[in-house]
Amino acid sequence: KNVNESRKYVSTTYAAIGAISIFILLLFFISNHFFDWQLILNVYNINNKTLQLLFLVVVTSFCIQLTIGVINSILLALHKAALSGFMIFLGQAGVLVGVYLLKLFCQPNLLYLFIVLTSIPIIIITIASIILFRTDLQYVKPSVKYVSRKHLKSIFNLGGAFFIVQLGALVLFQTDNFVISKVLGPEAVAEFNIAYKLFSLTTMVSFIILTPYWSAYSDAWARKDFIWMRKNLQIIRKIWLILSFCNIALYLLAPFLYKIWIGDTIIISSKVSFAMMIYSIVITFQASHNYIINGLGKIKLQMYLMIFAAILNIPFSFYLGGIYGIPGVIYANVFFMGILGITFYFQLNYLFKTNNA
Repeated sequence: KNVNESRKYVSTTYAAIGAISIFILLLFFISNHFFDWQLILNVYNINNKTLQLLFLVVVTSFCIQLTIGVINSILLALHKAALSGFMIFLGQAGVLVGVYLLKLFCQPNLLYLFIVLTSIPIIIITIASIILFRTDLQYVKPSVKYVSRKHLKSIFNLGGAFFIVQLGALVLFQTDNFVISKVLGPEAVAEFNIAYKLFSLTTMVSFIILTPYWSAYSDAWARKDFIWMRKNLQIIRKIWLILSFCNIALYLLAPFLYKIWIGDTIIISSKVSFAMMIYSIVITFQASHNYIINGLGKIKLQMYLMIFAAILNIPFSFYLGGIYGIPGVIYANVFFMGILGITFYFQLNYLFKTNNA
């Protein structure tokens, strides 16, 4: 309930993230001209100038969302996870409508598609932020006069560690398309993504359930409510077990579901579906413990592991992808996610034991 301190933290965070975003954007704007994206992505049916423009759109939107996305952290900290999720839902619904309108009224154009995909979520979050800071969140509305150099240090102590963790996660979760395109060609990316979308149904459910627990565990840890923490950890682990059986069911039903969804346009091999099932089980296990550890702020070990995984994941994915194709790339992620998940499991047990939880 310390409104003055809260407003200083919020204002300083917006200023710091905004400065980082501007730096990233300027750096990319200067260096983008030197990248041969055709060679990097193994895509030669689009000229390099167009690819450079598309990447500029993507990086610009990433930097804007990095800054305005602070509102989601504020809402989660105030236990308003549903409101944060609703904003994301509106953004994705807007994208769906935008893509449909493009299909109706425009010739196929990648630039238009990228603009729709990136701009609509930004517009939704911006409008929501303005409304919230004028109403429910007026007491923490960011202002230049509340930016504090003293608060900057404490933000970057924990925030800097989270930033490194997020960069590591970006490498782990967002480079598969690049590796597959490079090793197997752009056509293989479609097969990977269709399987990924199907099995992301269970991971999405897991993340929806886990998101409120992040700030709830922060609150419980501060109040030393260890009974609640242990009880809910058991609930989370049972939910993971249920979702694991759901993943197995998805795998068994996958051929039928693919047939309904995409017909015979693209054939998804059973090996890809099986690898994606294992990946989904492992990542939900990892997240079940990772979200709680994040809530406790005990992420130094996670930071080092993420650096280790991010450095080794891409070469390992190239190696396994060259031997086993798409499943090899997926299993590379499974390997590192498994290491993280097992480590977080024992770390959480250790934290509870040493704090007499």
